[in-house]
Amino acid sequence: MKEKTVMMITSSMLDCECKGNGYVFLEKGGMIRCPIHHACASSEEYRLEMLRLEYQNLRKFVLQIPKMDTSFIDLSLPTTAKDVDRYIEETYDVLSPESWVQALQHFVRDYLINHHPQS
Repeated sequence: MKEKTVMMITSSMLDCECKGNGYVFLEKGGMIRCPIHHACASSEEYRLEMLRLEYQNLRKFVLQIPKMDTSFIDLSLPTTAKDVDRYIEETYDVLSPESWVQALQHFVRDYLINHHPQS
């Protein structure tokens, strides 16, 4: 897949101008609330839930990768949710909910760019 396409289809709330915290800082000073992530600015619990859901969604995608191309079996791919988590923890420097999402995003992007057939 083309990198531009991969980046677009794997974007998360962390790729938003507000970086997922609900605030957009304007070039000429000041700020506004992000229309898409507005609730993240007023509720840390909500923001963390959004990150958790994005991570779970990407993790489910990783577990579906072997079914996407049945002509090639990649035995190095994680096969369970715990395997995905273990791989991310061992391979990336994950210290925060944001870093877990970014690490899994990187894994998915790398796979799609380097291993998925060009369309």
